[in-house]
Amino acid sequence: MVAEVKGTTSSIVAGTAHRPAPSETPTVTHPPQAGAVSSKNVHLTEAAAELRTLEKAVHEAPDVDMERVNRIRQAIADGSYEIDPQKLADNLLRFELMMSARTHK
Repeated sequence: MVAEVKGTTSSIVAGTAHRPAPSETPTVTHPPQAGAVSSKNVHLTEAAAELRTLEKAVHEAPDVDMERVNRIRQAIADGSYEIDPQKLADNLLRFELMMSARTHK
């Protein structure tokens, strides 16, 4: 429990403190830091440019690969779709382990 708060007035503690108008707010300027980059000149590294290109491609890609969906749909319809039970079990186990690890963090 706080018995005394120094450096405040009762109006501030009560929540009725005066807020300065924008014209009353002091302007704080900082000297430029050594090695600071001007906001007018931005240079991306080759890796950053590549990441930006990849990010754009991901955002432009459809959420669902309809060509793959149609191939699988056709394979199911004509009976040629095969399921590898070992691969399915491995993937289910890997998923369960991943989810278990996330909940134990």
